[in-house]
Amino acid sequence: MEIKRQLRDEAKAVRASIPASLRKEKSAYILQSLIELPAFQEANRVFCFVSFRDEVETRPILDYLWANDKRVFIPYIHQKKNVMHASELCNIDELEVGYFGVMEQKEAFIQLTPVDEIDLVITPGLLFDLEGYRVGYGGGYFDGFFASFKTPVTKIGICFQEQIRSTLPRAPYDIPVDWIVTDQLIYHPADKKKEA
Repeated sequence: MEIKRQLRDEAKAVRASIPASLRKEKSAYILQSLIELPAFQEANRVFCFVSFRDEVETRPILDYLWANDKRVFIPYIHQKKNVMHASELCNIDELEVGYFGVMEQKEAFIQLTPVDEIDLVITPGLLFDLEGYRVGYGGGYFDGFFASFKTPVTKIGICFQEQIRSTLPRAPYDIPVDWIVTDQLIYHPADKKKEA
């Protein structure tokens, strides 16, 4: 756990060092690469996190999804049970500043949705490796969310190129993503496994 904590600290520092203007530019490249992925094009019900501080900016992704008549779902954290659910988001005005400054859905608009109605999950991470494993913020929310699907769902991690590592420590309950999209490259971890 100490190694992961150190990796988190290093990753946060690297990401924070990216100037806001460059971060915006990199986020635009990531959206363009997402649009070119068949899995993204074909999905109609997309779960996507709402970006926070210096993460990849997801507002343009949300706007693109709505403009293309796709349904959008975002994380809803059940604080007492410490578990993440999906809630449908119909427009940006449904959001307000919540815990730790993270944008959350206003209570009146929360529409919890069974996970198996979702076609695609776009997930954040502080670091990703070439086999699709990630280091998150340590809450375990996304791994628990992935595990709740009865049938496999396509999972796309998005991050800046600076957040890619060749390998990362992992635990038995960690679930890798299927694709990683950065501002420079698209990684398909299944190809990496075929090479091994």
